[in-house]
Amino acid sequence: MRKIIALLIVLSGSSAFAHGPMDHACVAPERPVDDTDDVLWQQFVAEIDAFRECVNAKMQWHEQAVQVHNDNARQVVALWNEFVQTSLNAPEDFPWPEEEAE
Repeated sequence: MRKIIALLIVLSGSSAFAHGPMDHACVAPERPVDDTDDVLWQQFVAEIDAFRECVNAKMQWHEQAVQVHNDNARQVVALWNEFVQTSLNAPEDFPWPEEEAE
């Protein structure tokens, strides 16, 4: 029983360390002070597009990570459920609420 619990802890905890830090390299551009300068304005627009792409890519990365974490959690729960169904004789082995001693 201890081995199963240890395995569940290892399986559930290992995915938390499976990805890198949560920082990002996306940097919001600064609006040019002189917005009448076409060259500066076009550069600003290009920086906006790059910022949007960076944010979208990071969002997609995190959404994929969520899916992986959810899948791992479901696998661990399925492992537990299979163990309970095949190895425990619940509720006979573990009645709930516990029976009071008379």
